[in-house]
Amino acid sequence: MAAAVRAAANCFTRDIRISIDLACCIALNWAQAKEACAMKNGLYSIHMHMLDGVKGRDSGVLILRDGVLLGGGPHFWSAGSYTVGNGTWKGQLSTDQHTGFADPFVRPLFAGEAVASGFSGTFSEDAAEAFGTVLVGRRSLSFRATLKRLADA
Repeated sequence: MAAAVRAAANCFTRDIRISIDLACCIALNWAQAKEACAMKNGLYSIHMHMLDGVKGRDSGVLILRDGVLLGGGPHFWSAGSYTVGNGTWKGQLSTDQHTGFADPFVRPLFAGEAVASGFSGTFSEDAAEAFGTVLVGRRSLSFRATLKRLADA
């Protein structure tokens, strides 16, 4: 009888060790999966192109950090927020002009006004893409943006 109790105890102990090992494995995989689903904080280059037949483009930099984005270029600055989940991201930003154009024949799409945008897209380790809409007065304009991570921030 004692041998049967010892055998049952050894089996039980082995099952507990296996359960603990599985729990640790799941926890490690969850941490890795969570990290993989997070967009990396950093300094990103951004290149935007207007869609739907509207001629316009812009380039600059953005700092993305824990759901906040700040950035700009030679003529515009932007500030906003974003959320991420499973390789996708979405957010909103406000953009305003800080410097006029030297060429009097250049017509800014935003007519020098502050505008609001919403976007959604996908991201990978060091890059992201987004499609969005910017509201300019009563008009909505579509855009595509590509981002490339340049440095940690």
